[in-house]
Amino acid sequence: MKTKAIIILLLVACSYSFAQMRSYTYKREIKGIKGQWNSVELPDDVYGKVNATLTDIRIFGITSNNDTVEAPYFQSREAVTFHQVGVSYQPINQTKNENGYYFSFATTGKSSVNQILLNFEQTNYDWRVKLEGSQDQNEWFSIVDNYRILSIKNGLTNYQFNKIVFQETVYTYYRICIRANEQPRLKSANIEWYGPHHSILNPNETCKLKTRSIKKLLVTQDKRRKETIVDIDLGLSVPVGQLKIGVRDTLDYYRPIVLEFLTDSFKTEKSWYYNYSPLTTASTLNSIEKHEFTFGECVTNKLRITISNNDNQPLELHSFVVSGHNSLLIARITKPATYYLCYGKTDGEKPNYDLIEISRNIQQLNNVTLDNEQFVDTNRPSVSEPLFTNKVWLWGLMAVIILVLGWFTFRMMKK
Repeated sequence: MKTKAIIILLLVACSYSFAQMRSYTYKREIKGIKGQWNSVELPDDVYGKVNATLTDIRIFGITSNNDTVEAPYFQSREAVTFHQVGVSYQPINQTKNENGYYFSFATTGKSSVNQILLNFEQTNYDWRVKLEGSQDQNEWFSIVDNYRILSIKNGLTNYQFNKIVFQETVYTYYRICIRANEQPRLKSANIEWYGPHHSILNPNETCKLKTRSIKKLLVTQDKRRKETIVDIDLGLSVPVGQLKIGVRDTLDYYRPIVLEFLTDSFKTEKSWYYNYSPLTTASTLNSIEKHEFTFGECVTNKLRITISNNDNQPLELHSFVVSGHNSLLIARITKPATYYLCYGKTDGEKPNYDLIEISRNIQQLNNVTLDNEQFVDTNRPSVSEPLFTNKVWLWGLMAVIILVLGWFTFRMMKK
């Protein structure tokens, strides 16, 4: 009876192992595995076949004994975040001459800075700013010049652009000159560094954006609502997190804008209907700031831009650039096997691996490639194929059955 129980357990274990892979719809063989840590970038055509949170992805390996092993992994995109780091400072001077009003600040001179946020008591202003940096207050270097800051507050509009953004610098002293007809009453200033947190795999490598191809672009004017509507079709569902808009108009403009992404769609007898969800709120397309919008990444194949023109002429839009971060899977592979990237499972839950902390000690990372996509036939019996298409399994199973039957027959004859 013990022998019979062991055989049953072995058959159940084999059935469960192969059923693991067959519970996923697609698989791709992983090529070029070397060492313990291997990375693979998800192709664009994978995102439309997995859920939005990418939890239905697994890496399975088939050993020479037809055993199934699972390789743990983590997504590098999960470990990359944007940080805003404040820099401590002391205001040291506030003066005025024929060039304008000056505000000077002293820092430790050890931290990188790429933006300064100015808060004034005034709520309506339109000023030009010059920013300089120095190490000793004797020699000053220009960082930005003729930079415009603006604040409008009335019954119809409440808009502020009071952030000076520039290339990363390291100075001990910063000096701001404001050209204004009145005394700017500065309440506070935030000196900061803002940018993507460096990858945990390589401190010198930052998270790079990938430009998405636009399959179809449609710009329409809704005269009744006084809106410009731009529909962007990417063709494939891919991660998007940034949008750049090119505008030819050179005059001042200030237009509220809504960015949306497609969440689902359904077809009726007449046509298709699309449901969109907002990506950003309270955004504006204006002549002062860069026409660059960064938002929380989502996986979608369609974007919609709605620009409110009010009683103004529609803007002349000439280009659109959509970008996003592709997911990079970092897998720890320790057992020799033929490994597959498996994906596409409606009820797939996020795996729980102990890798994030361990991954900080990765010294060498090997880049692998993926073979062509294969469809997994989920309707096949999970046991029949590995047992009876492999002759070793067939003869082994027959030998075990003969031995068990012979043993029971011998016991019966003995009694």
